[in-house]
Amino acid sequence: MNRIKAILLTGTVVCVWSGLAHAQSTARSVTGQPAVAMPTTQPQSNDARERALSDAPLDAVAPAGGGNNGGGAKGQNNDANKPVAVTTPDVKSKDNYDGDILMWRKNVTAKLSPDSETLDICLPASTYVSSDSSTFASVAITSSSAPAKGAPAPTTQYLEVELRDSFKAPTDAGGTVIPATTTCSVAAKQNPNIRYPVLGEPFYVATGDLEKLHSRQGWDYGALAVPFKIQLTGKHALTSSASLGLYAGYRFDFGPLEAKPVIFAAASYVPTSGTAGGTTTSQTVAGFSYGAGLLFEIKNGLQAGVVLGFDHVDSAQPYAYNDKPWLSFQIGYSFAQ
Repeated sequence: MNRIKAILLTGTVVCVWSGLAHAQSTARSVTGQPAVAMPTTQPQSNDARERALSDAPLDAVAPAGGGNNGGGAKGQNNDANKPVAVTTPDVKSKDNYDGDILMWRKNVTAKLSPDSETLDICLPASTYVSSDSSTFASVAITSSSAPAKGAPAPTTQYLEVELRDSFKAPTDAGGTVIPATTTCSVAAKQNPNIRYPVLGEPFYVATGDLEKLHSRQGWDYGALAVPFKIQLTGKHALTSSASLGLYAGYRFDFGPLEAKPVIFAAASYVPTSGTAGGTTTSQTVAGFSYGAGLLFEIKNGLQAGVVLGFDHVDSAQPYAYNDKPWLSFQIGYSFAQ
């Protein structure tokens, strides 16, 4: 048991420290950063475009002069007065997609540039993509839908992603590649040159599509609060000693269900009592809690979970449950804050 606790404690400290380092890195990259204008993406030359698409399926290559990233201007917004701004999302782990793996169960359309006026990329269902960005690209909505004078200009936000693995275009029963214009037929009415993505090519997904994700995997971190504990030794007492600290874990999203195995380290406040000279005295002392747990969230609402932990107290007054296991569970509220 002592060896298990030592391993758990070491892993908790290392992983929570890693989570803090990641959070601080994210905070440095997204806080205090003004929105900056980015130049409009320049069209590639035909030679450069052919090199970039040399490994793509035949139907994925847009004709020269097309409107997505070819020589023409149809898919590009060449209006220099329509800047792309880098916006700073909340640095909470739930709003940070840096390093996450994403997948949709339905076809998704995307842009090669946030300010593109057409949907350029058709991402078939069940295709995995990843994001290395902790910021969103924000583009002002066109003047035709702008609000009245004096009102703030509405914007659309996009997350930069790339294919996770080599891409294989969908095929029919006979093994024939299904064209992107057929897979994403609605978007093809706007842009007949829509195509499949190429490995290593960044493209931009609207944040509205992020709400429709079927699966999201990635590191997770945050604050954790444990209001009560069921002691697993002695008389199995229910104690009100609270612990507040940090957790680090890995998120698995499958449609409406989110599961997170986590480890945590926290400060705790533990009630102790002792008898000296026939007099019983009680006091609350500070301690250190550590452990692991499994947290669930259903449909971004119902919370459930369980954590197993230990309290370590250095006090002249003995604590009956020092370094002994306890259990706590959540239903309807969240340990993770």
